[in-house]
Amino acid sequence: TNLDMRLDNPTGFGKHPDLCVVENIIPYGENDYFIYGTFDTVVRDVTCIEVNKIFRYNKATNTVTALGQSAKGVADGEIHKVIVTPSGDMFVVGSFTAAGGVANTACIAKYNPGADTWSSVSSGITGLGAGYPEIFDVEYASDDRIYVSGKFATIDDLGTLPFEGIAR
Repeated sequence: TNLDMRLDNPTGFGKHPDLCVVENIIPYGENDYFIYGTFDTVVRDVTCIEVNKIFRYNKATNTVTALGQSAKGVADGEIHKVIVTPSGDMFVVGSFTAAGGVANTACIAKYNPGADTWSSVSSGITGLGAGYPEIFDVEYASDDRIYVSGKFATIDDLGTLPFEGIAR
């Protein structure tokens, strides 16, 4: 299928601040794909859709949808990784400051595709020293937990973690 779609408004972050880059395409169910990268807008035909670094494409209906009910996608920063758990929920991690306008979603957020809602995973995250926090990777384990790694000192007000940058 050929798509008449263009990505626009590069975010100014990362290795290529002046380019719109698709970081990954994640299949979801039979017809949906979640696409994320360094762009804020998708142009479909002549319509501009503000998506803020992540959107859903449905091949059956040939539609693009921004994620979230009020604020769309993620604010600032970048998305480094998205995973889908067996329940169908998605965990999104990166260097962003918020997801869907929801409190306590800096660097890590959960997205429910069925309800089109974002939610927080933690009560907050802090950086190392004066640095900003950032989560580079997230994995789902068979014990129904997620494990994250990155550049942070605390998550959920637990105090400094025994291994800075690794948490579950």
